[in-house]
Amino acid sequence: MNAPFSPLDRTDEIDLIDLWLIFKRRWQWLVPAIGLSLAAVLGWGSLQKPTFTYQISLQLGAVIVDGQVVSLEEPEAVQAAVLQRSSQGGRPAVTVDVERGSEVITLSRTGSEAQASEIKAQLTSQAQAILAEQARTQAAYQAQVAALPSSMGATVLYRPARVLGSASLSAVNAPLSLPILGLLGLVLGFMSGCGAILLAEFAAAVRRREQRADRGQPSPVKPERKPMMMAGARHTASRQPA
Repeated sequence: MNAPFSPLDRTDEIDLIDLWLIFKRRWQWLVPAIGLSLAAVLGWGSLQKPTFTYQISLQLGAVIVDGQVVSLEEPEAVQAAVLQRSSQGGRPAVTVDVERGSEVITLSRTGSEAQASEIKAQLTSQAQAILAEQARTQAAYQAQVAALPSSMGATVLYRPARVLGSASLSAVNAPLSLPILGLLGLVLGFMSGCGAILLAEFAAAVRRREQRADRGQPSPVKPERKPMMMAGARHTASRQPA
């Protein structure tokens, strides 16, 4: 007696009805796959903690000579100095963003809510170091200008560096909500279960082919599906004269 027919015993193609019969026969495989996937995703989500990003912005000092604004120090140089100082303290480095075409720089760092005080203290310390360096640069520039002859007659104004607000919370990166985690677990579980079903069906088909080849039996032939006719069409055909 020939082995029962499986859609994967064919070598040409599989239609949607074949796939439906495969999943219908092995649907129990989806239950543990979805359960394990839900447990893994929900467990991963419970370990995720919200992170916060704190930032502080500064406007660098400048010298205004006859209406022309000249920066006391290039923002890129200040950025490099801050990165070097923050990496030497044994704490996570501070991120420094420079607004293109302006003297405004933003210091930021991301961490947990428990690290808020530490992060704010680090950002404030870096801002104070920038202000102190800017003040020294401005004092040196003023000394150079004072040494120039008064006959030059240039109008020189100074705009000191300043902090644009205190260190504040700028963004919250919250973990995924429970409904989204559940939906993600269902989708991943369903996909992994379908993959396991197809893999098991393919392995079983290969094993049956090897067994039939060892016994010299031919491969089973897929039974032909009779085309279904609509009731109205059959009724019309039966009433046509011979």
